[in-house]
Amino acid sequence: AAAMPLTARGRPASAPPPSAVTAASGVEVHSGWLTKPGGFLGVGATKRWCVLYKDALFCMYEGEDLTKVKDSFKLRGAKIVVADLMVSIREVDKSAPMKLKAPSKAEAAAWAQALQAASGGGGGGGGGGGV
Repeated sequence: AAAMPLTARGRPASAPPPSAVTAASGVEVHSGWLTKPGGFLGVGATKRWCVLYKDALFCMYEGEDLTKVKDSFKLRGAKIVVADLMVSIREVDKSAPMKLKAPSKAEAAAWAQALQAASGGGGGGGGGGGV
């Protein structure tokens, strides 16, 4: 049997059913590889293809083909913090943030901007140009 194609409404049958994923508008705002640090001394770190959608849905996939959703959440009201290469996302109803490592400072800054805009936080507005 051939792999099931993604439909406009959802995801392949093999994927877990995060309800947020089916609500995705499908319009990508930003995407790229981010690394989810592992446990003790970073052992078991996993690379994820991350996509931020226009409706403030953030999805982490196994690969760029977007077939296997590993995690997803809505960013409305989330707290976004970026320090060096680490991007930290704390959902409204969660106590611990999700930490992801960007491949470069430029990419971390790009994610920060996109995520802050999606969360509605804005990140302090136009001001300081020299990052």
